[in-house]
Amino acid sequence: MDRPEGPALTVWLFFFVVVFLRAQATYWIARVATVQVLTRTHPTGGWRARTHDWLEGDSAQRGADVVRRWGALAVPVSFLTVGAQTVINAGAGVVRMPFPLYLAAMVPGCMAWALVWTTIGMS
Repeated sequence: MDRPEGPALTVWLFFFVVVFLRAQATYWIARVATVQVLTRTHPTGGWRARTHDWLEGDSAQRGADVVRRWGALAVPVSFLTVGAQTVINAGAGVVRMPFPLYLAAMVPGCMAWALVWTTIGMS
């Protein structure tokens, strides 16, 4: 089998990097913010209050519940759904999924997401 070359590989790499960075940022923000925001602060306004409210809200809780129930399997599957990636990645951060496990589950999901967007996602 020939190695893929040309624009398709470049587009796939671009999408992979984008989703990888976004997923990592979501995981780490949720993981750090959960401890810092929920346990140590009680903001009254601005982005801190919005983050606090989101982490205590229904969508973050649903993501954490899915991760608690399905474990690492929820992470790669979330990349094949619309609207669940952020919630599941944040949920993994909220429940403090061990980073090596999260990374191992996230990379195949990123690869699949990049493939979908490289091929049929833009049509």
